[in-house]
Amino acid sequence: MRKVLESARYTVVIAVVALLLGAVATFVWGFFGVYRFIVELLDENETGALLRLLGAIDILLLATVLLVFAVGLWELFVGELDLPEWLNIKSLDDLKTKLADVIVLVVAIKAFEKLATVKDPMDAVKYAAAAALIVTSLSISSLAKNSRK
Repeated sequence: MRKVLESARYTVVIAVVALLLGAVATFVWGFFGVYRFIVELLDENETGALLRLLGAIDILLLATVLLVFAVGLWELFVGELDLPEWLNIKSLDDLKTKLADVIVLVVAIKAFEKLATVKDPMDAVKYAAAAALIVTSLSISSLAKNSRK
């Protein structure tokens, strides 16, 4: 039974492959977002170009998260990889922390996109407050974890 359980950790390869495929597809999606940004820029539509750029950055961040999770799961369950120090994952908490950091960036980008397109100032205030609440919650959670270490 021990051998079966030790070998079962390799089932995470299914998740790693899925995340890698998702990352590649999302990087391609982000590439086309940057292409649309360039088209808007050449059409001299500055507001449209800025929104396209923010959208592309958002998509590329998501692709990066998928890649980091694939690498992290591999390191946690399968084996060591030759990676930069900042990308070494030693625990599920490390992986969750990296996700929380990216969520903060994505929320900030989405809030900025919303502020650039909103018509009603009260909607902007509500959206900014919701974004601030999410970022604050994640920050407090991160600080609480770090203080326990």
